[in-house]
Amino acid sequence: MKPIYIRYLTKGDGFMDTMISKVWSVSQTFLRARQVHEVFDVITSAVQALVPQADMVILYKYDSTQQVLRLGSGIGIVHSSLKQIAFLPGESMTGEVFTSKKPILCFGEQDVKAKMANISADNLRWFRQGTAEKEVRYSFSVPLLAGDRCLGTLAVNCYRPGKSFCQDDVNTVIQLGMQGALALERAQYLEREAFIHKQWQHQKTIQSAFMKVLMEAGDLDRMLTVLRRLLNDAFSISFLKERTDSPYLYPISNQDKVYGWLCLSHSPTKEQENMIKQATQAIAVILGYESRNEENDLQEKEDLFTKLLETDSLRVRRQLFQSHKTPFVRALCLSTDGTISYNQLQHAVLGETSEYTIIRYRSNWYVYVKADDIDFEDLAQTLQTLHPISIGFSSIRHIDQFSLLFQEANDAVDHATGQPCVYYEQLGHKRLWSRLPDWQRQEFVQDYLRPLFLMDPMYEKTLAALIAHNRDRTKTAEALFIHPNTLYQRLKKIEHELQVSFDHDEDWINIVLSFSMK
Repeated sequence: MKPIYIRYLTKGDGFMDTMISKVWSVSQTFLRARQVHEVFDVITSAVQALVPQADMVILYKYDSTQQVLRLGSGIGIVHSSLKQIAFLPGESMTGEVFTSKKPILCFGEQDVKAKMANISADNLRWFRQGTAEKEVRYSFSVPLLAGDRCLGTLAVNCYRPGKSFCQDDVNTVIQLGMQGALALERAQYLEREAFIHKQWQHQKTIQSAFMKVLMEAGDLDRMLTVLRRLLNDAFSISFLKERTDSPYLYPISNQDKVYGWLCLSHSPTKEQENMIKQATQAIAVILGYESRNEENDLQEKEDLFTKLLETDSLRVRRQLFQSHKTPFVRALCLSTDGTISYNQLQHAVLGETSEYTIIRYRSNWYVYVKADDIDFEDLAQTLQTLHPISIGFSSIRHIDQFSLLFQEANDAVDHATGQPCVYYEQLGHKRLWSRLPDWQRQEFVQDYLRPLFLMDPMYEKTLAALIAHNRDRTKTAEALFIHPNTLYQRLKKIEHELQVSFDHDEDWINIVLSFSMK
């Protein structure tokens, strides 16, 4: 194909000068165009300048995502209507040119209608409205080719009677389309680079905002405030320690450790999601730092407490219990199979008092709290909401008796079988057991109950029921679902084997005590 300026040499010097000027102007405009829509406008404007009889110029761009051809730019049309068109490859003249990558020239109205015969009803309606219901008399369409790729098509229409388009017009627009396609690729590249740069700048702004919080030793609340501001308060955002069934959860983790989740009110866009994920990384740094500090503090307290139990150093005691202004306290021992964090305990205790000391010692938590004006039942209920837990309460003593408070809380929780809370004062005779070595307790049990353990298990069950009903034989028989005579025979056999009488108070007390110790 000859260049545009060569093919116009035969039409006279004045015409040639005009066309060369137009072609030069178009080429310079292509070089200046940096955005896709600018290139589209240059192409359509250039067609009208180079093909004067054109009444309509329509550029369709290929949407690779939807795989349809849509309006890119146009002259002499109703844009709002033609924007609704979505040509499939192969549909109408536009789709055929896109698929074949070859131009089509129509010399008359019937020829135009034949080439548009397979247009969909919706697209035809929008096309009629977009061309103001005017009948297209002459038309041609060319592909916008960049190498082997078709980027779209260029349709040139005429509705006025007169001379039809010729092959020279088609060739002119083909070459214009080739130059336009190159300019379009360049503009697309520049737009991609500009978008990447903008994204990079945006990322840098986000990272700087989060980094500023980290550098200034900000906490979780401040980080969430920054995130909400960056998201323009488009979401309700909350921090959760435990996972829920919400579909909009983002984990806050560092390696294998999960510190919690960010919960959003609704689904974010991809850009917003990227921002949220950066926030979770920054929050993980904060929570990881706090977790390490908390672990170090707990370890230091445990070491001090161990040293205090061994030496009762006044200096260590003051260091450990420095928050206590009121001298009389109660100690709590918390025993649980689950995981309770220091922050959870601290939050629960702070609801009652600011005078407290929380210590993790071995496998249990110990809490020393002031005894005045504290509703320990409310505190126990609050602690129970954290995790299934057994709580042993010591008696109220001076803080200087920390070791005895510690022992009493341990004794109470050791006897909390099946009970959420046990107070040391309510242990009764069981308080004495903790003062006996294990071997003495077991020796006492064996001295009184050894023969019972050698009998059928139903006899041990019978004695347990009798103790539970305080020697009331009628209630015991009912509880065991047996006849009173059967119960009588069993009890006689037990008394015989143990060499005791349940009606004798001293024997009965020894049996009850030993049975409770087993």
